[in-house]
Amino acid sequence: MWSSRWRSESIGLALVLAVAACSRAPADDRPHVGGEPIDERVIEMVAARDGLGHDEARARVVDTLRWAAAAREAREEAPELEQTRRDHLRRTALARLWLTDVFEPQHRVQDIPADDPLVLRARGQKRFVHPELVEVCQVIAVPSDVEGDAMLPVVNDPRWRIAALERVHAYARHVRRTVALDDPEACDLFTRNARLERTTFAGGKLRIEGPTGFHLDACAELGDDGVCKTAQLAPEWVEVVRRSAVPGWVGPFFTRFGVHFVLVTRVLPAQLDSDPDFLDRIRAAVHDAWRSRELGERLQSLRVERAAQLALPGEDGS
Repeated sequence: MWSSRWRSESIGLALVLAVAACSRAPADDRPHVGGEPIDERVIEMVAARDGLGHDEARARVVDTLRWAAAAREAREEAPELEQTRRDHLRRTALARLWLTDVFEPQHRVQDIPADDPLVLRARGQKRFVHPELVEVCQVIAVPSDVEGDAMLPVVNDPRWRIAALERVHAYARHVRRTVALDDPEACDLFTRNARLERTTFAGGKLRIEGPTGFHLDACAELGDDGVCKTAQLAPEWVEVVRRSAVPGWVGPFFTRFGVHFVLVTRVLPAQLDSDPDFLDRIRAAVHDAWRSRELGERLQSLRVERAAQLALPGEDGS
């Protein structure tokens, strides 16, 4: 009897729970952060503002609220700062705001005066004003212990040429295997390898040059008619280098100065002060230095403006 009654009451209780479960409101499937649901209107606003789909906007809102909750939690758990530390952090934050919101917008590239000393100085520097330059690194096998015109008989000696060409060919084979043309440090690796090589041979030595920018049409002497009488560079060297791929290997080849093996790294386009964008390039190049100088001067003026002066009383008490 008790067993039957217990079973009847159990079944009744189960039916009551089932009905209650069926009549309960559907579960809230909105995302929650910190136990609170996110308003759907916030997700719609973020989606419209950032051009996102609904799921992407929802994920962004959840992440943002989680970051904010974590920041609040960290702030609540952080130890109380001393007043001097709080004051320092506040001043630092205000200084950063002043830099980004006041100083930097007033000191853009286009705000640099054309007659600023930094601009005027840059106008005379070859790295800003130059014709077209071919940048090369090279190793030259040259005679030992002779220079100038005395080199020519040695360079033209067949026995010397064979020894020099053999030495430069050995270096060229090595460097071609170890230096990639597209490596931004190719020239540095080229010259470094040369220093690791045996730099002497019978009657000669290896000379390392570069990186150097050469104006292939540079003139050493102009005639009265304005035509170049004497080229600044050896024409036989210019002719070979001018035909090179960029970047590319050239040689070994002979000139009146010895045996050359050349790495042509790049061609720098001409930059002339008559170019329409010349002043803009100069301003961009000196912008960091100009802004640093202006900031230093501004900070110094603020120190003077905010300095407190103490007036000591005179002998008469005034």
